[in-house]
Amino acid sequence: MTSSVTSSYSADGLREQSQESAGSLYIQSQERSDVVEEISSRKLLFISRCYLEIAIAKRCRLHKLIRQRFALALKIQQEDFALITSRKIQSRATVDPVARFIQSTRNDGSSRELQYYASSRKDLQTQ
Repeated sequence: MTSSVTSSYSADGLREQSQESAGSLYIQSQERSDVVEEISSRKLLFISRCYLEIAIAKRCRLHKLIRQRFALALKIQQEDFALITSRKIQSRATVDPVARFIQSTRNDGSSRELQYYASSRKDLQTQ
């Protein structure tokens, strides 16, 4: 009987030890899963931040391209306007002699002034 009692005590002791070790293993596995979950959430946060930075960079590049496109369109529009107005002035100059005179003074005003000065000097010398 003593052997059966000791064996039951030892069996009860083993059962308690196994339950305690199972409980501690469960707690350890819970802690490990929490650590793994925290690591995976950190990785997910890092990846989402990377995606956000990429999206912001793409948007900035897109805005830069849009600004450049509008600047180029504005420059082309200004050149077209200058070309049209210069053609209108030239067409008026061929029709209207006053406009022709104004255009010629705009184009080479300094040479006109020099010619006027030279002709006035000749007039003074002949007198």
